[in-house]
Amino acid sequence: MGVESNGMQFYPDASKPEEAIHPGLFKRRNGVLDLSTIGGPGFGYRVDEIERQLNEPV
Repeated sequence: MGVESNGMQFYPDASKPEEAIHPGLFKRRNGVLDLSTIGGPGFGYRVDEIERQLNEPV
């Protein structure tokens, strides 16, 4: 599994809901990201726990 980690440097506030669940993905330590919070079904991103308001599909 891969994680895109470059986009957050351009719009860091856009991912605040995800950062609350996966803080290690947003703070590099010695050039390494902590992926320990990723796991489970699907991509393991635990989207059911992320409090993000999305628009209704059209």
